[in-house]
Amino acid sequence: MNTLFSLTALPLAGVAIAFGAACFLLGLVSLALFHRAIDEGLMKVPVTTFLSAVTVVWALLLGFVGADTWNANADAARLLKEERSAILRLEGIAQPDLLDRPDLHAAVEAYRRAVVAGEWGEGRNRRPDPEAERAVELIRGAIVAAVRAGVPEVLAAKTISDFDELQDARNHRLGLGNTTLSTYKWHLLLVMTVLSHIAIAIVHADRPSAGRPALALFAVAAVMSLYLLALHAHPYDGSARLEPDRLVASR
Repeated sequence: MNTLFSLTALPLAGVAIAFGAACFLLGLVSLALFHRAIDEGLMKVPVTTFLSAVTVVWALLLGFVGADTWNANADAARLLKEERSAILRLEGIAQPDLLDRPDLHAAVEAYRRAVVAGEWGEGRNRRPDPEAERAVELIRGAIVAAVRAGVPEVLAAKTISDFDELQDARNHRLGLGNTTLSTYKWHLLLVMTVLSHIAIAIVHADRPSAGRPALALFAVAAVMSLYLLALHAHPYDGSARLEPDRLVASR
């Protein structure tokens, strides 16, 4: 699933359309088979409310996956703001009119470059970057050196607090990048999409002319819904991913 959600918009749309077409064809085949079974007296048409037993489960699963997706994207945007804010505060307090610590400023810049290139870029925030880890240690060392040099206690406490917030935002970002996808829910949602097409075919088995447009309508709705969710399934990957523009722009 990770490979699928890493696709850009056009290939992902092709996959979604292909899946929808396959479900629609399966529904048509099922409709023909069930219609023949009715004609031969092998089965009777279920009551119409049988359809809701499957499609309601599909709709609930769609809602659960959608809630997870939008919450993950909202959390990613919030963590980006928090990390940017912590970087700006650390850079500001390192200025000559405050702590006057060029080593702290250089360490924060090294952290910014490593995070943007290594974690946001290559790693898609799924794993920590070694350069970013070293930059974190450089920041910690610069703060310790400033404390030992006798900076005012209030400024030292503020710097340590900002550094803690920076680490918290980074750790939460990496944790979100690792755990944002629930493949079990997605697999179940895809299975229920297939079963929903079969359920539509069953309840329209005695009226194939009505079943075909019903299958087509549901297939279009399912494809559009799944495509939109898949575009945003991972906040740090895919064509709709969140970009670290604010980290770069905060220089």
